[in-house]
Amino acid sequence: MEMNEIIAKAVHERLSAEECARLAEFCTDGEKVRHELVQLKRRARIAEIAGDRRFSDPDYLDYLAGKNQIDLDDPAKVDAFMTGLAATLPGFFTLPLASGAGGGNENPASGGVQPENTKSDGGAPSGPRNVNGIARLLETAPEIL
Repeated sequence: MEMNEIIAKAVHERLSAEECARLAEFCTDGEKVRHELVQLKRRARIAEIAGDRRFSDPDYLDYLAGKNQIDLDDPAKVDAFMTGLAATLPGFFTLPLASGAGGGNENPASGGVQPENTKSDGGAPSGPRNVNGIARLLETAPEIL
């Protein structure tokens, strides 16, 4: 028997023990689903706040917000809470750093341009350590006295 049939029957007749049990199970399942939905929305909001404020541990932020009974839908309270956390727990906040030098094919010392004396003239393409590159370096090197 479907749930809507059980509910329609309950309006006019007395339900059997089995029907009462199914109805109670349906109500319990619905409550569980509603509770899970509330938890998912809270986790999403915590993750959003942690990302916006560069807080490194969303689970800990969730714990702290729950402990302090912070209304996550009130931007003023969230701002005050996060400002306080930044002052008391600065180690949980990441710094907004730009990527540094290295990792690319460009030479950062020359402004991204490969210096003239390190270009290969058909030799092995291993930078200034090929025969032609070493010869050019020796030509421009000062004499040792």
